[in-house]
Amino acid sequence: MKLNSADLAEVRLVRAITGMTETDCLEEQKNMDSFDQEHVNAVERYIAGVAEGEERRLARRGKGGAWCFFCGESAPTGTCSCSFPESFGCSQRRVCAACAEAHRIIGSHLERMFLLPRVDRVSSRRNRAYHQLYGAALDLAEIDPGQWV
Repeated sequence: MKLNSADLAEVRLVRAITGMTETDCLEEQKNMDSFDQEHVNAVERYIAGVAEGEERRLARRGKGGAWCFFCGESAPTGTCSCSFPESFGCSQRRVCAACAEAHRIIGSHLERMFLLPRVDRVSSRRNRAYHQLYGAALDLAEIDPGQWV
């Protein structure tokens, strides 16, 4: 096994700190290299499995089945009890608890916004509520705001 200068420096440092022989240091380094490679392989397999599951989940979004219509999650589903089921498209659809909660939060925000008076000022409370919702949507979408025009 041929070592480069960085590996030799590491071996010398380990020998100086631990008092190990050069052979023991080289053996330890081989063990760590194989452990590192096994760890990398395990992480790669895990990430590939997660990515495959994510692709499957994303492919199910917007389709009927035994999963959430909005996110494709196989979690227990029920009906949504939000304020705007026709507008959100969640009436007569299976919705997971996380999506139902999101619909309730957004629906209650919209209800409060619509109760505020319509005025022509830029600094109105209704305009502020709208921009809060718009800003949250931009943060979630992670796209350039110019694409929504």
